[in-house]
Amino acid sequence: MCRIPFPFKMAMRFAFFLLPMGLVPAAEPEVAMRPGQKVTVPGSEGELVVAALKGWERSYTWKGETRKLVMIPREEEWMGSKGLYYPGPGEHWKEHDGITRAVVEEGIQRFKTLAALKQWFLTERKFMKYHHVAEGTIAGWSTNRQRKQLNCQVWKIRIDDHDLTREEWGEIK
Repeated sequence: MCRIPFPFKMAMRFAFFLLPMGLVPAAEPEVAMRPGQKVTVPGSEGELVVAALKGWERSYTWKGETRKLVMIPREEEWMGSKGLYYPGPGEHWKEHDGITRAVVEEGIQRFKTLAALKQWFLTERKFMKYHHVAEGTIAGWSTNRQRKQLNCQVWKIRIDDHDLTREEWGEIK
């Protein structure tokens, strides 16, 4: 007979009690990057290096300077992803190159077919120029000088049961 350790039993009872009240933490968000991973994103203003640090902390490096923030896990799916976001409240960064805030997203986008991904991309490319930055991952970035804002999106793309390949990306863009 398998015995369940007492601390585990207590934790499960505690979670069971708090679950109806919404006090148990939500499931882990779907992220595109793991701690220690970096992607380099080309853009019209040069390269942006996005690095996944500890937990949900991310750094953004462009034109020789780095800025950091802690992203917020989405509690519900938003625009096809239950990933991370940062809405850019106020001017939360020290000014660099006219930028004092970031509006950023990261997550996983799932598609049943390459055709469905192409349809999504036709809409999304109106707002962001994406690049294939790692196997299965696309990213884009831009700035809005009027808003003093850096915009960045990093997406892990899944088609049916596999990550987007460089060859598939070539068919889309």
